[in-house]
Amino acid sequence: MARTLERSLNQLKLALRRESEFTRDVSHELRTAITIVRNTLALSHLRNLSPQETKELRTTVEAMENTISALLALARAESVEQGPFDLRPLLENRILALHRRAPEMRLQVRLEIPDNYPVAGNSHLATLLIDNLLNNAVRHASRPQLRVREDGHALIFENPIGEPFDTDNSLLPGEKSEQSDGMGQGLYLVKRIAGALGWDLSTKCDEELFTCAVYPAAA
Repeated sequence: MARTLERSLNQLKLALRRESEFTRDVSHELRTAITIVRNTLALSHLRNLSPQETKELRTTVEAMENTISALLALARAESVEQGPFDLRPLLENRILALHRRAPEMRLQVRLEIPDNYPVAGNSHLATLLIDNLLNNAVRHASRPQLRVREDGHALIFENPIGEPFDTDNSLLPGEKSEQSDGMGQGLYLVKRIAGALGWDLSTKCDEELFTCAVYPAAA
């Protein structure tokens, strides 16, 4: 009886913590995006939007949708459920989904991982993690190229960049480079999702290449 009560109290504490984190993150992460949308729409009453402004508006709305989906998933109790699954078909599926959703991006992806790549975690959160990393390459790569490869226990995402940036700060909420047209939440969300999966993550940046190393839990 005592153990059952303790387990129920722990579950309640986890639910309250997820709700608190969700409220905090939504408030922080969407504030900038809403400001961008509001200012752009205000300009539209005075003149027609330029192609660049239209692109920025669309990118911001897509980023808002992505942020809300990720934060809702992190807040749901079922997202903590873990189990074995194959990462290879999940990666292939998300790459194909990106090409269907944004064929004009013409992102060239080199997938260099084994045919069978068993890992442990929550497959829904893993889907969101991969989507965020693919979107990061689409938005910030200097050329539409992405290499995904296995290196020991790590899954490596590499894309070319125009200018190096501080990868430590990019993992903080709301941080982005001066050249970024996004909300500044992409890599921060990746870090949050990886933590919820029980996976490790590291990033580095040199003069021409951005690298994100994901360390999935073994199945």
